[in-house]
Amino acid sequence: MKCQSSHLSRNSPFFRADLTEIEKKRNLNCYFFEWKIMANIDFYELSLNILRSEWGYVQESIRALDETIFKIRGWAITLCSAGVAYAYVNNDAALCLYMTLPVSVFWIVDGLFKSFQTKFIERDREIRTYFASETFKKDFEKHEISQISITKAFTEKRSKMGWSWIAVKRHRSAMFLRNVVLSYVPIFILQLCTYWIITRQ
Repeated sequence: MKCQSSHLSRNSPFFRADLTEIEKKRNLNCYFFEWKIMANIDFYELSLNILRSEWGYVQESIRALDETIFKIRGWAITLCSAGVAYAYVNNDAALCLYMTLPVSVFWIVDGLFKSFQTKFIERDREIRTYFASETFKKDFEKHEISQISITKAFTEKRSKMGWSWIAVKRHRSAMFLRNVVLSYVPIFILQLCTYWIITRQ
């Protein structure tokens, strides 16, 4: 007979009044059988599977944040192109300057998501380095997993200014990463060049 795991939950006790004696004994045997399986789980395999699952989640998060960042940059380019075209057609130089404000907002939001992604990239690098290291080979032979601390990747030592100041510094650093800056500097240059062309007409 099949084990009824639903009878083992807290909400559905396996000693319910409506069960027969045979069903109670069967559910009790199932409970001890499942408990024995949990007690005999290989801790090394469990730790390794958790680490692999985490690595997969980290990589998926990096890809998802990449897609979000590219969308933000796409919106910034679209908005800038439309604004510059409208300003040039209508000979409105001031609009080129006004357009720097929404583009700056996109830059700030881009930096925010990039700061999140940077943390996942650090964790990905940490796990990748561990799997490629001699330490992992030794751990494999010993059938154990060395502790990989997540402190570096996802937490930081609190400064005197508090956690908010740490977040601001991390955000600012992400905004001025080379690939982020190179995505927005040409947009600002295009706006300034259009402004200069319109004012010279």
